[in-house]
Amino acid sequence: MILSAALFAVAASSSGQWVGVVSGNNFSSPMGAYFDTVFQGQQAMWELKQAQARERAKREGSAPSAAPPPPAKVKHQPIEATDFKAGPRIVPAQWAKDEPEARRPQVEALYLKALDQYESQVRKNNLAYAMAMLLGMAMQAHRQIQLDDDAGERLALSLNDALAADKRFAAGSAKQKQEIYERCILTGIFLANTITSKDEAMRGRGREVAGKVLEPLGLQ
Repeated sequence: MILSAALFAVAASSSGQWVGVVSGNNFSSPMGAYFDTVFQGQQAMWELKQAQARERAKREGSAPSAAPPPPAKVKHQPIEATDFKAGPRIVPAQWAKDEPEARRPQVEALYLKALDQYESQVRKNNLAYAMAMLLGMAMQAHRQIQLDDDAGERLALSLNDALAADKRFAAGSAKQKQEIYERCILTGIFLANTITSKDEAMRGRGREVAGKVLEPLGLQ
């Protein structure tokens, strides 16, 4: 993944890893370092931890342990805070270049169709919802933990608050935000496909990718 250092506020270390500016921790992907930098929403982290605890209790056949109180309620920023003005699609052509030349048009068309399908069901050109979808799919692919609709919505709102408060996000161009948005969606769709795949190698690849997404949250 090639992501803008200006928007993500991460730097490559000499070892080829990526460094989160807030914690100084090393991550194996720039997306992981960005989540480390921007994942400030305590409500969002609480939601993910609670989902993890519920799933663990379900598997063990025990009652879930007493949950810590949720973070104090906050007045959320308008969801429009993480909208952006989109231009022509960016990522489908980039990713299609990895394919043999003869297959590139077909692969690009598939990516374009996937983005269109997502936007027919979820708020269009909004980064918070795209990031929440990616995190939800990563939790399911890597930990077999599925967020319900309410938890997913709260996660999106908390990410929206975190992004709206981040000066680096405000300074980023619409093109940079669109690229991240498209990468989140297409990666999330890839993870969704691995979850339902009967191919163990495919599922394993999904777990690997999901682990990199969850790495900065300590949930991998």
